[in-house]
Amino acid sequence: LDPQAWSRFLHHLSLSDFVTADMNGESIWGRSVNEVFAYKTPKMVVLKDRKLGFTAIGLKAAIFFYIFLYLIIYRGKHLAVGDINGVYRVTLQYPTENGCNPDDIDCSSNYTSLEKLPYCIQSAEQYVTLEGKQAEKHNCQVKDHIETFVEHQEGVLVPTRIRRYDQTRGCLPSSENGWKCNGSPWMFMNSDGTPQDHKGKSKPNDDYFVSDIERFTLMFDHSFRQLGGAGLDDHDMNGYWLDCPSNNASESDCTRESLFCAHSDCPSGSRGTMASRTEVTRAGRTLMTLPNGEVGISIKKGDVFALGTLLGLADVGLDDMGGFDTTFRKRGLTLVVRIVYNNMPKRFLGLQIHPWHTPKPHYTYRISTGSSYDFQKTLTFNDPKVDNRTIRTYNGIRVVVTQDGQIASFQMAAFLVTLTSALGLLAVANTVTDMIMLNCLPRAEVYGRHKHQHSRDFNSEDSLTPLTESTKEKVAWRLIEAMQCEDVDGLIECFPEAVEHIGKKDMSEHRSSIFEAA
Repeated sequence: LDPQAWSRFLHHLSLSDFVTADMNGESIWGRSVNEVFAYKTPKMVVLKDRKLGFTAIGLKAAIFFYIFLYLIIYRGKHLAVGDINGVYRVTLQYPTENGCNPDDIDCSSNYTSLEKLPYCIQSAEQYVTLEGKQAEKHNCQVKDHIETFVEHQEGVLVPTRIRRYDQTRGCLPSSENGWKCNGSPWMFMNSDGTPQDHKGKSKPNDDYFVSDIERFTLMFDHSFRQLGGAGLDDHDMNGYWLDCPSNNASESDCTRESLFCAHSDCPSGSRGTMASRTEVTRAGRTLMTLPNGEVGISIKKGDVFALGTLLGLADVGLDDMGGFDTTFRKRGLTLVVRIVYNNMPKRFLGLQIHPWHTPKPHYTYRISTGSSYDFQKTLTFNDPKVDNRTIRTYNGIRVVVTQDGQIASFQMAAFLVTLTSALGLLAVANTVTDMIMLNCLPRAEVYGRHKHQHSRDFNSEDSLTPLTESTKEKVAWRLIEAMQCEDVDGLIECFPEAVEHIGKKDMSEHRSSIFEAA
């Protein structure tokens, strides 16, 4: 803005435009200065009305039951809940007699005969998928746990199909070819040592299924540590697995079953006796149980499941086609093993987790399949310096292990935060009652006068401002307010005005009603 114009504006602008003087003192926009800058203080008014009393008590009772009984006692919302960090180790073992250790000299293998495996060309049985279609058979080979264990990110790969390709180096850049490499760096070779010269995909020199892979066993050795807290190993906790009606079923629809504890240090509450149960899941899948008939067992080193058991719990089979034109045995799939740690009961957490008691954590296995068309991985084991190499392409079950969960404990700081919030919520009952009182009830105007009371002007230099439009009702209420506030000066000033407006006769007639109202 122009400084001179702004100066002229301030010169013509007078404070009298906003503040005017009258016979009783200063006023702003027609209102008393003391009224504009009045101080508001809470006042406790006891309204003897059972409707309001029942409303306030009912609201406070509802809030109390919701906060203290439902949120704190039942759901334990005052508890400190922390996430966990977990580590795991996965090992693989081929089928053995009575589940013996294959590292023992006297331990014998227990493979199924290839003649009894329909997916092998060595078997005369028809290879029919779950969908009722004829599937392509392959040559089968017997492999041990070392040949069928492939390390992979976030888990392991257990091959169901292995293809072998032989290659020779295709070109070597040199000064003779201008340091170029025309064609492929590696050429695919036939089994007789000649280069493959056909069009399209390369042909493996060996393509076979791994026999009896469903009866291989996986052992999960895992532990967790709470962020900023203590941790536990799997053999120190009770373990469970979920039997779900489908791969996508919610946890509430699943049945939780206990792992059989087979070591000497089983935790309290674990199942240490054999259980007779059906070998069919709720989804209708037949489980590949362990030699002792159990779905899974907990030993000192970890938890043991047959690979076929994990597939059945995920509601999938290697001989399913899954909506594609080949089986999972030939194509591969992703199997997700989720381990969830928890120590929170389903209900009444506030009664079971308190300063004198914290439940011991347990863990639960939830098995499902990941979304993928297939899964394969290609590896070579040759020296990079040589000009010949053999590569193997593995299709199979990618086992992904995830660990998560929450551990609850009582902490005074978290409890005080919840309690403070709860007490603040109780004030809502008074607010709602006031809203009902001032807007919904027939005597809302009377309630409003009791709740919001305006005092006289207490400035000593200002005299009592007379009523501009005095009426008997206004004068009477002004007198009542002076009596209620025990304001002697205000009563002395109001009394003559009351006598003047109401009259001596009216005053005597209405004295009893006025004092009764006061």
